[in-house]
Amino acid sequence: MHYYIKKCISLGLVGAMTLFSLSINDSIMAKSQSKLITKKLAMYVGEKATINIKMKDKSCAYLFKTNKKVVAKVNKKGEVIAVKKGTAKITVSEKVKDTKKIRKLGVCKVVVSNKNIVIPTQTPVITPECTPEPESTPEPIPIETAVPVCDEFQAR
Repeated sequence: MHYYIKKCISLGLVGAMTLFSLSINDSIMAKSQSKLITKKLAMYVGEKATINIKMKDKSCAYLFKTNKKVVAKVNKKGEVIAVKKGTAKITVSEKVKDTKKIRKLGVCKVVVSNKNIVIPTQTPVITPECTPEPESTPEPIPIETAVPVCDEFQAR
């Protein structure tokens, strides 16, 4: 009988420890991972845009690197400046601050084009000699000379 009680207690402890360890593993596995939101940017020369990352982790630093600095420049905050017409790819990575572990989040394609410059058509220049003189305001019509109202409208 004594042996049976010890066996039940040990099985209960093993079960409790198993459940506890599973709940710890689930919480570790459930840690959210950062995700690159901005995958494509279409810009004009001289414009600025920001690459967005979803669920940023405060224990990580984010790295941005362009393959063509002549076309698009990017700073450490993810702000992109369009420099010249062309296409560039910006690689976004996440680095855990205390370790050397780096994880690639993705690539953002940047297409830079020249601004469409609209040349305005020439507008005619108005000189004081060409300016038409404003017409005088019309005089109000006296009530006696006004058009009489029909009889059928007056009856209503």
